[in-house]
Amino acid sequence: MKTISYVVVLWTIYATIISCTARVAQSKRDDSWYKVQFQPLCDEEKGIFLSKEKIIRYHSYNPYDTTQIDSKDSLIFAFNFISDCSLTFSGRAELKGDTLTLKYGFSPLDSAAGSDCFCEYRMKYRLSKKRMWSSIRVRYQRLIE
Repeated sequence: MKTISYVVVLWTIYATIISCTARVAQSKRDDSWYKVQFQPLCDEEKGIFLSKEKIIRYHSYNPYDTTQIDSKDSLIFAFNFISDCSLTFSGRAELKGDTLTLKYGFSPLDSAAGSDCFCEYRMKYRLSKKRMWSSIRVRYQRLIE
């Protein structure tokens, strides 16, 4: 009886590993058409801070200063936003129909969330033109990486 239960347990572990490996491989293939770059634009050590006016105008993750650079095989779409200091952001691109949605956010587990200072950040998406879209939406959401 013990031998059968060990076989079942081992088979279950093996099936789970195969399933997880397949999901990881699939997500890598799906993400290969875009790259995301994150950059904080303020630096306390160098004395680069935000003005009070800019914080009041843009705070709450609203994207501003959007730019698009078009090349033969890719599009670079970038924007700035303001959030709490010392956070690390990541992003995703999702294509549904003809709408490209660029999502960005930080992990809800990030310990710096809710700090008492603000920083300006820049998100940059390099998108392959192998995929086709007619409109782009930018959306903040908490991401779990």
